[in-house]
Amino acid sequence: MSNSIAYKSIPIPGNIPLTQRPKNAFAAPKVSLLDPFPRVQTTYLSWSGFRTSLSPVTGNLTAPKCNASVVTMENNASVTFPTRPSPAETCRTVMELCSEGTLCTLTEDGWPFGTGVEFALDVQGMPVLCFDPLSVQAQHVLVHKRCSLHAQLEQPGHRKAQCILMGTLSKPEDKILKQRLQVIWARRFGKEVHEDHLYVVSVEKVLQSQDLGEEGLWVDALEYSRATADPLRDCVAKIVKDMNDKHWEDIHRICNIYTDLDVEVEEASMVWIDRLGFDLRLLTRPQREILEVRIPFPREVTDEKDARSSLTYMAQLAWEVEKNYAPPEFERVKCIQN
Repeated sequence: MSNSIAYKSIPIPGNIPLTQRPKNAFAAPKVSLLDPFPRVQTTYLSWSGFRTSLSPVTGNLTAPKCNASVVTMENNASVTFPTRPSPAETCRTVMELCSEGTLCTLTEDGWPFGTGVEFALDVQGMPVLCFDPLSVQAQHVLVHKRCSLHAQLEQPGHRKAQCILMGTLSKPEDKILKQRLQVIWARRFGKEVHEDHLYVVSVEKVLQSQDLGEEGLWVDALEYSRATADPLRDCVAKIVKDMNDKHWEDIHRICNIYTDLDVEVEEASMVWIDRLGFDLRLLTRPQREILEVRIPFPREVTDEKDARSSLTYMAQLAWEVEKNYAPPEFERVKCIQN
């Protein structure tokens, strides 16, 4: 299992770069980790390994750090290992966690018409919608079947993951399919609906982005339909809240030990966690910059208990390294710049 770190450097608007500041110009306005900010750059770093060692000069324990590295196999071919879920998996996770979105259909004269809707997903991730056959959306479908569905997932720290599904909207005719869709809707919203009120979006294109203002990635419709949502999706909010409220010292310690950013971190908070790792948001000083760091798990986790166990393990190792206690040896992790 590979491990890699995504490093996002986002200067606060209005700040002057350090190289252009006078010596007495380090004072900056108060910045909170919960403030929204623009993203301008992404750099990926990766683990060089987990093995720690004693310095021959100082006798102190050397902490595991993260840097850019490439693995070369015997046939001289570089191999990339995943450090975060694929865009298709991220799309399925966003759609699974959202139940409301904006449906955009076309009017008779070709104007886009957006309305808020509830939606559920079938086993292939196709959105299931419910509205009256006499509604405006239903009338639009009679003329133009093309549509788009936009969903947005609110994450801690003002991050908003986006997913746009484009395809054709139609009313199913098969009786058995209608019954299945009724069951899907009842499980999602706890209420029964008439079978004539159900519509399905046949997805043809998918656009996914990590946040507002970030460039989106196109996802193949077949890859989207075959992907699965992250196994931690239902417990993400609880884990993130617990870590930020009860274990903020561990977050700060993990950040100091598991990363090599060459900056002093004033605040650190967790914003997301999945089966392959977690994202931290950092406030640095004296630059007053906000960074986002991706820290991978030593191995893939499968559920909430497994994730909490890995976080405890990483926090314990970070504490031992910080205190210069000799930790047990770990297998060296080889990975590549992502």
